[in-house]
Amino acid sequence: MRDFSAVERAVEQGWSEFGGLDSLVNNAAGNFLARTERLSPNAFAAVLGIVLQGSFHCTLALGRRWIDGGRPGRVLNILTTYASSGSPYVVPSASAKAGVLAMTRSLAVEWARYRIRLNAIAPGAAHAVYYADLSRLAEMKRVAGEIAAAEAKIDVLINNAGGLGERRPLTEVDDSLFDFLYDLNVRAVLAATQAAIPHFEKRGGGHLINVGPWYL
Repeated sequence: MRDFSAVERAVEQGWSEFGGLDSLVNNAAGNFLARTERLSPNAFAAVLGIVLQGSFHCTLALGRRWIDGGRPGRVLNILTTYASSGSPYVVPSASAKAGVLAMTRSLAVEWARYRIRLNAIAPGAAHAVYYADLSRLAEMKRVAGEIAAAEAKIDVLINNAGGLGERRPLTEVDDSLFDFLYDLNVRAVLAATQAAIPHFEKRGGGHLINVGPWYL
């Protein structure tokens, strides 16, 4: 991510393989949880290189292609809550994520004429905790209703449920393990999406982000 030429090669590979790329999620992160006076300049530079430069490199590599080809594009930058508020002992991460936030706001204006949309979200502490069997549609509909009642809307769903379970050779995977993994990785995503769609429709639209492993 810190090497722009390497990022360009990766973008070229993805572009060639899929016939183009329409969206980018910048989720690069790194940090040293430490007293700032004990940090080395190299430690600070390493985090900025990964988080800020890495996000910029990916955005620039794809943005140039979208602009040159007259294609619209979408960029979602994952921040942290202290990007705007600051926080002790996380100066490298806070500084880098604040830079990503500024980049998001700046390019959202600069690239709007090219139909390139940039947004940022900062996951943080939940206002409330809801319990449900994620693989059961009725349970997910119940929770979606409770969230909508408490928050007045549901406009974003991030499906991040998943897991590998106990690692076993394929010949040793029994029905109970298969059912558990299928419920967690497939049924949960389907149920959450089905539960969220009616709330999206009430608002005239919504955003759905499915998070998967790198080896897909």
